[in-house]
Amino acid sequence: MPRPSPDLDCSAGVPHSNASSNKAGPIRRWGLRLLFSVGLMIAGTLILRPHGGELAAAPPRHGRFVERFFSSRPEPKPQLIAVPVPMPAGEAEREAADRLQAKVASAGGGRQQATASPAESINLPDWATLVRFGKAAEAVGWHVMKTAVDSSYKPSAEPLYEPILVAAGEQKNQSESGGLRAKEKVTEAKQASRKKTSGANPFASKKPIGPPPPKSARLDRLRVRIAQTLATYQRRPLNTSHHSPWEIMHGFVSFGIPTQIRAGGPRGELVNAIGWMNSGGRCRGQVMLTVRDGRPHALYGVGLQGHSGQYLAILAQCRVSAKSPLLLGEHEFTVADLIEAEKLNCRAGTELTFALIGLAHYLPTDATWRSRDGEAWSLERLMQEELKQPIRTAPCGGTHRLFGLAYGCQRRLKATGELDGVYERADRYVRDYQNLTLRRLQNRDGSFSTEWFKYPADSRNAL
Repeated sequence: MPRPSPDLDCSAGVPHSNASSNKAGPIRRWGLRLLFSVGLMIAGTLILRPHGGELAAAPPRHGRFVERFFSSRPEPKPQLIAVPVPMPAGEAEREAADRLQAKVASAGGGRQQATASPAESINLPDWATLVRFGKAAEAVGWHVMKTAVDSSYKPSAEPLYEPILVAAGEQKNQSESGGLRAKEKVTEAKQASRKKTSGANPFASKKPIGPPPPKSARLDRLRVRIAQTLATYQRRPLNTSHHSPWEIMHGFVSFGIPTQIRAGGPRGELVNAIGWMNSGGRCRGQVMLTVRDGRPHALYGVGLQGHSGQYLAILAQCRVSAKSPLLLGEHEFTVADLIEAEKLNCRAGTELTFALIGLAHYLPTDATWRSRDGEAWSLERLMQEELKQPIRTAPCGGTHRLFGLAYGCQRRLKATGELDGVYERADRYVRDYQNLTLRRLQNRDGSFSTEWFKYPADSRNAL
């Protein structure tokens, strides 16, 4: 059988050109080589990292695409900017602190807290004292757990409590029943109270503390937008079934005394939020206030207070009267009793920010008292203790601490007409932080740094 000639094409019926085949072959080979090289480069960039061979995706950085894709160096962390430092206390301020100690000691029957000299050795507590302390801490923990959390609590669609009458509703009923004369009496009583208050304090400031707010069309539009935003949220009140006392408490700050919540669930009846909390009403199965040692006590923990004295500070910011009632079970107190309880809780070296806000609002600026551990305290000492504490590591970046210092200065200026001693130091300290914020920590769009007072930043992932 004859062999086929090598010059013959065995794929009969398939037309092709030898010239085109010879040209396409090198192109395909070079294309495959190029794709293979790019694949090796990408694999080497992602896998062979200098961080111990781990596969780690670098965070996105600003700059050119090639540098961002191939660079393996970590993004440098911004340096902390320099922050203001409070001035040291003067001789007059130290003398005032010594007079405070002597005044409180004489008022307490000659009892004065003994201070150990540096040469004296520190006496450690004995075993019996430690055992008593442990048992007391255990008892307090059980008390908080049993009082704050009710395991048998189950939210109901229907309200379980009678709604608390709102002051506005009472005024409306009075006006409908011919209470015009009652309103006139209330107005006259307010005017007489103002005259009496201003006359009782000869140092009271007769003029506004600061300049009036500027008026412009831009600020008027902004005021309208803020009012519209508040009205939007006011139409969606919180409720006692889904929201904790911590959430209800922070709702006070936005709407003040008229704040309303729904009792029992989203469709429950509207009640006054502050009246509900001050009457021992439960929110998500927890209560904010309880009774301890015959005094009202604000609980601390998850869903409750996040800081010591926080509930009193928020009541102060809402301008709740010290005579406002606290109905806790069979006990009847007032906000003044809660103020006395917070005065006993003052301790040096602890966070006193919210205690300063609450006590500066309710107490006169020259008030003095003794805490539970026998230490002498005053509003001036609270200001001094807060000036010693850092700003950056404080809650919410230190804004609460600066607010407390500023509010203490405002109350002092309103009472005496001047700032002296520790109040003058605190005023300069707060103003230095204001200048720092406006000059170095404000972004181009008007917002402020998402890293508080650390350094300028505008991160979208901050929230």
